[in-house]
Amino acid sequence: MLARFEQRAHLNDDDRAALLSLPYRLIKAEAGRYLVSEGASTDQSIVLVSGLAYRHKFTAEGKRQIVSIHIPGDFVDLEGALLNASDHNVQALTRCVIAAIPSAALRALVDNHPRTARALWVDTLIDGSIFREWS
Repeated sequence: MLARFEQRAHLNDDDRAALLSLPYRLIKAEAGRYLVSEGASTDQSIVLVSGLAYRHKFTAEGKRQIVSIHIPGDFVDLEGALLNASDHNVQALTRCVIAAIPSAALRALVDNHPRTARALWVDTLIDGSIFREWS
């Protein structure tokens, strides 16, 4: 995750330390488990530590439309730190380990580390661009 964000913005030692000191809770998830559920509110964001996951929505016909695949190091729902409810699902494709980071900690990081905020912002913009290509 740190290497990914360093590609997005120039981070100094304080920024790196702040990212690495974010509080988190490791959770093991078996294949098929929902990591994020559409319409659910959350007070955390999830980083995929190991395994694979995918983001999907259900169409009007009730079919699942996969909109992205996630690999280790990906924030699978960074928007959860700011939005009240998810507009999509994220499901474990394989056995996964995720790090659940409290939204309040992410908001404090953004407030106190503008270069890190830029890296997170660029990351979400790139994700948005990729998602548009999938549709």
